[in-house]
Amino acid sequence: MQRLVQSSTRARPRAVKWGAVAGLWLLVGCGTPEFFPPADPPHDVSKDGHMHAVRLEDPFSCGTADAPNAKRGVTCPTTRPVDALLSCDASGCHGSFDFSEPAATAVRDLVGSEGPSCYTCHGAKWGND
Repeated sequence: MQRLVQSSTRARPRAVKWGAVAGLWLLVGCGTPEFFPPADPPHDVSKDGHMHAVRLEDPFSCGTADAPNAKRGVTCPTTRPVDALLSCDASGCHGSFDFSEPAATAVRDLVGSEGPSCYTCHGAKWGND
């Protein structure tokens, strides 16, 4: 009987240790995401302490050559534009839109790519569905 008590007391510190490791992992892994956005388009609009590009209210639109930082963009082309004109959901930005099909028929959302997904920062889905 004494042997069973000894083994259970030995198991408890291990469980506490692994619980602490898991808690630390969650704290570090789910903390504030680090993302170093490209210079173009500039991410200089602060929302709750995080920087966004100017087209954040319309993330599925692309910029135009004459007004790349305009708040409202245009329907995205079927070929990838220069970085300054990309939509927020572009592959390499915050999504997987690769401009291989028309924007009107493509499945588009901000699921993350090089930049974090909307879930990472906002904890909610942000898509056009």
